[in-house]
Amino acid sequence: MPGQSGFGSSLLDAVYDGALWAWTACASSGLVGGGTQTVDIGGTQYRVIRHLGEGGFSVVLLVENVDTGEQYALKKMVCQRGTDMLEMAQREIDAYRRFHHPNIIHLVGHSIEPTDSMMPGGSIVSMVFPLYRRGNLMDLVAHNHENGTALGESLIIDVFRGICCAVQHLHSYGSRAGYNPPQEAAAAAAAPGAGDREEQQRFLSETDAEGNQTTPTTSSSGPYVHRDLKLANVMLTDDLDTPILMDFGSVAPARITAETRTDALRIQDDAAEHCTMPYRAPELFDVQTGAELDERTDIWSLGCLLFALAYGYTP
Repeated sequence: MPGQSGFGSSLLDAVYDGALWAWTACASSGLVGGGTQTVDIGGTQYRVIRHLGEGGFSVVLLVENVDTGEQYALKKMVCQRGTDMLEMAQREIDAYRRFHHPNIIHLVGHSIEPTDSMMPGGSIVSMVFPLYRRGNLMDLVAHNHENGTALGESLIIDVFRGICCAVQHLHSYGSRAGYNPPQEAAAAAAAPGAGDREEQQRFLSETDAEGNQTTPTTSSSGPYVHRDLKLANVMLTDDLDTPILMDFGSVAPARITAETRTDALRIQDDAAEHCTMPYRAPELFDVQTGAELDERTDIWSLGCLLFALAYGYTP
């Protein structure tokens, strides 16, 4: 886990895995919240229906709004004390709240609560998203591969165009070409040190409350990059017409300069953690001192994504 090593890391990983497994088991059997079948997320009651899946740091559950009956996907993260997981989750929430576009997933609600009963000093982060029953592009490509079929050219073009529109929104954020909510633009303009230079330094040297090195913050008023564009991070609407870009935990300021060797190694390590290897731009594998990185790292990933969409595998 980030910030840990040796025996301590193995012990914390075991505790984390146990806590995550316990929460998943309780949720799947309707025991979340002290024996009830509902959870409160941001003042809204949701009924847990079943387990949908899990990732390295989270579980995803199918839930429904108790009042409306509408179904959603609930992402739960158990964050250990002494790691940067809570900060990473908060940055992900901030990113969802920052970007508003038809091809970007919408955060319906969220909450952050302590986990004293399971893991002293930890936190449970909950995020509610719309439910996309068609799954993601990886599911669609895998299904076609099993059936010996390929996606139609017109569908590929339409889906890829939508993904590009979402990425363009990130790359043009804060500019005339991008949508920047008035209140956020005003706050960014009024904030001292809100320029690219200051944001770059925060990206390279952010630490948590206990002094541990963390991944960079995402509070710049300038362009952003997604950094993990891939088939599995694009959901599909029920009619297959609209791609929805998701998983914004990897989002970061677009324009970064590695002024020192330490900067270069930190950027390279961060890319190894957040950028899936088959889609990662070449300049992120061996970052050199003085390297200037920008939106083009996403453009490389878009090319890999298009190739995978057309041929069923990454280049």
